[in-house]
Amino acid sequence: MNAFAKRWKRFGFYGILGGWLAITSYLAACQANVDLISEKRIIDKIEGSPRCEQGLRVVEGQSGTATLRVYLVDDGSEEIPPGRLQSTTTPFTVKDNLSLRPNTIRVIDADTGAQANGVTANLTLVDQADSANWIQENPNYALVKQNAENLRAPRAVSLLIDMSETAAGPDFSMTRGSSPTGWLLSVFNQNQQRGNLDALAVLLMKNNLFTRTDNLFLGTDTNLQLIGASAQPRGFVVTSADGKDILSRGLLNLSNGTVNLNAPLYGTVREAAVLTRDVSWDESANAISNPAVIALSLSQDAHVLSPKDVADDFANAQAGLRGQNSQFVPFMGITYPKPAGVKNEAWEDHLNKLCELARVAGTGGANYFGQVFFVRKDLEIVTGERRELQNSVRDQLDMAFHAMGGWLELKVSYQLSGAQAGKRYLVAFGLNGKFLGETTEKSSKNNESFLIFEVKS
Repeated sequence: MNAFAKRWKRFGFYGILGGWLAITSYLAACQANVDLISEKRIIDKIEGSPRCEQGLRVVEGQSGTATLRVYLVDDGSEEIPPGRLQSTTTPFTVKDNLSLRPNTIRVIDADTGAQANGVTANLTLVDQADSANWIQENPNYALVKQNAENLRAPRAVSLLIDMSETAAGPDFSMTRGSSPTGWLLSVFNQNQQRGNLDALAVLLMKNNLFTRTDNLFLGTDTNLQLIGASAQPRGFVVTSADGKDILSRGLLNLSNGTVNLNAPLYGTVREAAVLTRDVSWDESANAISNPAVIALSLSQDAHVLSPKDVADDFANAQAGLRGQNSQFVPFMGITYPKPAGVKNEAWEDHLNKLCELARVAGTGGANYFGQVFFVRKDLEIVTGERRELQNSVRDQLDMAFHAMGGWLELKVSYQLSGAQAGKRYLVAFGLNGKFLGETTEKSSKNNESFLIFEVKS
């Protein structure tokens, strides 16, 4: 328990009565040797997104195979870590543990968002019995969980928000401020009896260049900040009740009235990686928080748009995320639909660069732990109803949060009927799961969960 005790000693905020109660609960849990978040894990929801490489995020042909990264979520809105699936006596397999949810397959016109008339899809889950690598746990998560012993693994997240002039058009309702607010309040840990609190920093991307003033909560009371190896405040507010109140007010106060110039995406990613690493390992290189950089991106990088005025920080962003001595920080890009007036080739290049950032953090090859998630606007997944943009943004934020534990790589064989050649479609479907003898609950939350991949027929 040394790493745990050292961390609590570091933060005066936790020394108050609530901290003492949490320590007491922790010691009792240690004595009973009960894993508070792993003892009973029921799969409540299964999320997923196509792998971000250009040849995988859009599959071509009226038949083929889509490759998705999949995340299992329990009835407490926590991810079920892949290592937990592998530690059971009965192997977790596609054949025995995953299945298509009946009557959930939809084919949607990618241009209109409406269900495509006369187009159907036949889907089959591909058995991964011969693959030893289809389940991968994030090593950062594993180390933090080990140091937290039988309590929840806390996480440190940098949220980057695009506040460029380009972003104000497609997001005039400021979903990039309101959606993270609901996300913060519902999925970040506030219960000290479950383990150390999470921490969130918010960095704004505008003005062509990141500065300290764009670190939204850097000036917050240090008693409410997570302090790491440097012993300096980095803008990471712990998610206590008071911390969540400060964070949510700050997010809701963001407005398009403050947008300016272009988003220095790569420069801000580099800065965020350095700051997040600082609060995720202590001065003795012990892992204390599972880190990630999550960016809400609506536009291209400032250097791409103004190459004469802004430095190219892409390589620096990659180096920052990669880190040294295995201290990598995964990048999760959440990208809105292509802005009006941007050429398809330019936007594809933007998505490729985001994927390159996502693939930096990992153990090599396809074993990377970042990802790119795609906001889909106004999709008619349930007949006659359109999914609002805010709900789609929130879905991607949830997935990015759950992806911090690792992933399952699922291959889905598809066959389209009635599709027009050369047209793009979105194929949506639901999954059921079985774990430790329990099947997916038939909750309304689960019934609204769909995985989506894009096909160019």
